[in-house]
Amino acid sequence: MLIKFFNIFKLELYLWFESIMKFIPGKIGILLRIIFYSIVKNKFFFVSISTGTSIRNIKSIEIEKGVGIGPNCFIDSTGGNIFIGQKSAFNESCHINSSVGGKIILGEKVIFGPKVLVRTANHNYSKANTSIQDSGHFFADIIIEDNCWIGGNSTILGGVKIGKGSVIGAGAVVTKNIPNNSIAVGVPAKVIKKIDYAE
Repeated sequence: MLIKFFNIFKLELYLWFESIMKFIPGKIGILLRIIFYSIVKNKFFFVSISTGTSIRNIKSIEIEKGVGIGPNCFIDSTGGNIFIGQKSAFNESCHINSSVGGKIILGEKVIFGPKVLVRTANHNYSKANTSIQDSGHFFADIIIEDNCWIGGNSTILGGVKIGKGSVIGAGAVVTKNIPNNSIAVGVPAKVIKKIDYAE
């Protein structure tokens, strides 16, 4: 009972500190957020975290050097794991979520437009005589390899791998794997072109 109370108190303390830290503006705010998350993780982060951003369960999130996280992003690995490669960048209001389970692995120099959703889990909805709300979830890993550009308002669903050097058009919903060096658009996303990178 005492351990349970202590864990609840610790989580509440974290949420209070995070709520204060996330709204401090300017370079001082960025520095304070770096210090705060570095202390919680027990590892120094060379990252930029803008105002309004929440990071849940930092202990199961690895963020490499040079990552930039824009305003009002939400990153949650409560039930899973998240890895963010060097120099990846998130525009505002991105939602990166493995809270139910699974892994999200982002390569180096992956860039996200605003309001991108990356989520490992979906609701079960086919159990007879059971509401969707009470049917639980299923989840699968998501991998986005190096040098990808994920357009604004895109959705990346569980079980998807996006190959290196690919571009996902704005508003796309990615439900299947995308090969390397591809441009994919639409709902569901389909490859419309291969990218010929010049040497």
